[in-house]
Amino acid sequence: MRGQPFHNKIVNDAQQLFSELGWESETEYRYSKDGTTTFFDLYARDAPLHVACEIETSCRHAIDNFKKAQAVRMPLWIIVPTRKIRSQIQRSLGRKQAVSAGMPVIIMVPDELKKHIVKYMSQKP
Repeated sequence: MRGQPFHNKIVNDAQQLFSELGWESETEYRYSKDGTTTFFDLYARDAPLHVACEIETSCRHAIDNFKKAQAVRMPLWIIVPTRKIRSQIQRSLGRKQAVSAGMPVIIMVPDELKKHIVKYMSQKP
């Protein structure tokens, strides 16, 4: 992976959790749709559900990652190491709830990931 060791640890831990819950996942995943190609830190699927995860250790790239998820109409979860960074990213995305692929963009700390996966799985037809 291209990130620093701390970033990569969060990616690997998230991938392991998805796997434990029966999801398939890939890191540095290349995704193309409607003539647009992008890469996500982690892409997870449990058909028909799928989600892209971006790991942000600062708020520097959050807007760009949000825009690329919107461009390919991909649900987006942003995993951050601290609540402070989560607040910074929420502020940078604006007052309204950010949405990608018709779903709210979820910004979470790693300890909240399992809860969000299980909740998302409950939407499976």
